[in-house]
Amino acid sequence: MQMSCPKCSKPFDLGDKRPKAIKCGHSVCLTCLRFHPTKTCPIPGCNKRFAESADLLPDNAHLYCQLQIEFALAEERKPKTREAQERKPSTVEAVVQTEGLPDVVAVPREPKVDVKVQPSNKFWCLECDRRASIECIDRDLHTVRNWLGVHATRYVQVKGQLDALSSAESSLDSLQEVLDTAGREAAPELEAWRGRLEEERRVLLEARSRLEAALAGDAAAWDQAKEATPECALSQEASQLLAHLSAPSASFSFRFQAGDSASWSASLAVREDPLARHLLCRSLLKGCLQREALQNQESERLEREQERLRQESLERERLQREEERLQRERQEQERLEQEQKRLQQALEEQQRLQRERLQHEREERDREAKKREEQLELEEMEYAASAVQWEEKPNEEAISREEATLRIRQGCKVFLRDDSVRSGDVVQLQDGRALVLWGRRDRSEHSVTGLRTKPGLAMHYQNIKRLRCTPQFDLAEASRGDDIHYKTRLLISNSFEQMRSLVRLRCDVSAAWTERVLEQAAPSVQNLVVAAPSQRHLAQMKGMPLLQRLYITTKTEDDMSLPPQLEELYFKEVTPKVLAQVPQLSRLKRLEIHCTFASPLPVMTFPRVDAGLQWLRVGVYPLATGMALVRAHSASLEELELVAAADAPYGCPDIAHELRRCKLKSLKRMVLLREARDAFCRHEAAACRQQKVAIWNALMETGSLPVVLCSVCDDLVSPIVID
Repeated sequence: MQMSCPKCSKPFDLGDKRPKAIKCGHSVCLTCLRFHPTKTCPIPGCNKRFAESADLLPDNAHLYCQLQIEFALAEERKPKTREAQERKPSTVEAVVQTEGLPDVVAVPREPKVDVKVQPSNKFWCLECDRRASIECIDRDLHTVRNWLGVHATRYVQVKGQLDALSSAESSLDSLQEVLDTAGREAAPELEAWRGRLEEERRVLLEARSRLEAALAGDAAAWDQAKEATPECALSQEASQLLAHLSAPSASFSFRFQAGDSASWSASLAVREDPLARHLLCRSLLKGCLQREALQNQESERLEREQERLRQESLERERLQREEERLQRERQEQERLEQEQKRLQQALEEQQRLQRERLQHEREERDREAKKREEQLELEEMEYAASAVQWEEKPNEEAISREEATLRIRQGCKVFLRDDSVRSGDVVQLQDGRALVLWGRRDRSEHSVTGLRTKPGLAMHYQNIKRLRCTPQFDLAEASRGDDIHYKTRLLISNSFEQMRSLVRLRCDVSAAWTERVLEQAAPSVQNLVVAAPSQRHLAQMKGMPLLQRLYITTKTEDDMSLPPQLEELYFKEVTPKVLAQVPQLSRLKRLEIHCTFASPLPVMTFPRVDAGLQWLRVGVYPLATGMALVRAHSASLEELELVAAADAPYGCPDIAHELRRCKLKSLKRMVLLREARDAFCRHEAAACRQQKVAIWNALMETGSLPVVLCSVCDDLVSPIVID
């Protein structure tokens, strides 16, 4: 075991270098702890804090005991006689074992020193339970402890009693000091009271002398002496008090209140207690002693007792009422808990039954949906199988020059017989002559026999409905022309910032200029009619927050992506990938799609939707794809316009039967368009009437009540915006 301080490396002793035990397990000398600036372990890397001061830290009992034994043995080995001191060297070298010492210490003899060892009186034998002798240490090798250690153990055992006794002595000293202080402070007051009493006696003596002298005087002196007699209130009260103090049953009671925390009371026999008499006399002289009649005191005491009893009775009644109220509340609480438990059980049972019912309904709906899906799949398979057997053929037919001339009317788009590029609008028709507007200001008059309708721009597409949304900008001339100054002025003047409609904008003539136009109009545009847009133009359209209607009048790229916010869409040359995006446009309500017989679509299917299209115009090949789109939106479709011939349209043997299979329950209007993209559809009045009647009967069987019309027989003007 280490017998030196790990901080200063100096050996421990029983004085200022005594070993002190810290909570971290280190033992440091008292001197190092005293000079350490903080209450932490001075061993580097430890820094364990302790709350006590260095002097109050406990000693390392083991080290301290070893040190005591070593110092005691050193004292025992000192020579006791002068001869021994002369024979023994002045210094003695010894080896001290510092580690692994057992509790039982075998003290070896020192044969080299010839001295008479006296019995030690500094050790306590634990086995003999008395002060250790030489035999206990040298011969019997008993377990011994230093007497100081035993003393310290006993001191720890009685430390609480010693502290209590010390505290009691301190209290008595304080009480003695209070008494002494009171005596010293009361001495001047007693002298003042003595002076006051002497003054009272002097006044009374003078009054008595004046009265005695006035006995022999005249009447005026006698009256004056009687009137000048002083009041003797103090003496009267003193006489009464002294008479009561001499009574054997006289007692003095007082009560001392120290705030709300403590109260002291006492009752003293006045006849036997001079200090009580002293306190009463002092109170009389200070004027704070009052005399009360015993009867009044007794009555007041009785009243107080009655009041106390009444209050106790009221308190008992209140407690009883409170107990009854609490009992009722507990009973009500128990009843409510039982009711709540019953309701909870009923609610859980109801919820369980509701869950079972909902589960059953969900399973039933799933079975019905699955059955409906299977039925729809079966119908689709049957329809696809029957559609494959159709002999696809175009709706169009060739018509004579005279018939084409007869179909030219005001408002249609025409071409010269020898010019297939330049087109114009018929603005006036009279006596076989037509006034044609070829541009913004170019007008000319021609004979109707020298005009023709171009294939792909038949009468169906010439009936133009102008967008009513304002402000509107027609870019037909600007986008097709080569007037770069005009185009530049339009962009510089920000002509498209507040435009809500841009019509007839061609994107393939000047792609960069068109892109700038779309960028400038993007924040406000709602309606857009464009031709030949590229992918970057479509990307700009997707970023138009208010765009609702999009009309694309030419064939587009197959991989184009449609803006999701569209409500109305028109395609002159629709592609399969574009058509596949229609179910993803949740806000789309109006749709028009066309394609040519030379560029047909594949046979496609679409998922059924409950809130889908409300208006649909279809002119695509094959008819199976168009009818699949009609069936997908049969729940919401209200108006259907179908490009079809009066005789076997698209090669379909019975178009009425196919419309019946679509189950159009919400349909209100059915229009058969007799004008295809390339030419007029095959049409004959008698066949048209039969076809309309068959379609009307078929739709009536589905539960709807629509109006069935023909664009030729009923002379309809189809609303559409074109290039």
